[in-house]
Amino acid sequence: LGDIWVVQRNPYLEDDLLDNPKRRALLIEALEHRLHEIERRRTAVSALIAVSAAGTPATTVLADGGATASDLLMQWQADLAQANVVVSDEPELSALGCADLAGIAVGGWSVADLEAMDRPRHEFTPAVTAADALSARDGWGLAVARARLTRKEHS
Repeated sequence: LGDIWVVQRNPYLEDDLLDNPKRRALLIEALEHRLHEIERRRTAVSALIAVSAAGTPATTVLADGGATASDLLMQWQADLAQANVVVSDEPELSALGCADLAGIAVGGWSVADLEAMDRPRHEFTPAVTAADALSARDGWGLAVARARLTRKEHS
C-alpha cells in the first residue's frame, strides 16, 4: 500500500487521478483489493494461531507504512477486519524498529527500556457491523472468482 504515499506526495499524479474518473475508480478498486488481501491473510494467520495450544485469534492489527497516512484506508481496514487497527504516530516505524533492535544488540538499551518509552499511536475501531463486513468480504471473493474465470476463458 506504499503506492498511496507516492500519490499523496506527487501533485501531478494526484491531479491526474482527480481529473480522470476512470483512473480514480481503478485506483480505488486496486486499493480495495489490497485491503481484502490483507484481511484474507490476517484471517488465515488468526485461524492458525487459534488452533495452536495457547493461541487466541488476533483482534488487533498493527499497521505501518505508507498506507497509514490515510485515515480512510485505516478505517476501511478496521471495518473489513472487524478488528482494531493501531497506527503509530511515527511515520518511519519500520526503520525505528531496526534501530531499536540494533541498540539492543550492541547493549545500548534493553527491551525493558524500549517498553518503557512512550510511543504515541492512534487506533481505528470497526464502524460497520460484522454482517456488513462479511458481506463485503464475500462480495470481493465472488468478484475475484469471476475475474479468474473470465481470464481463463480468454486464455
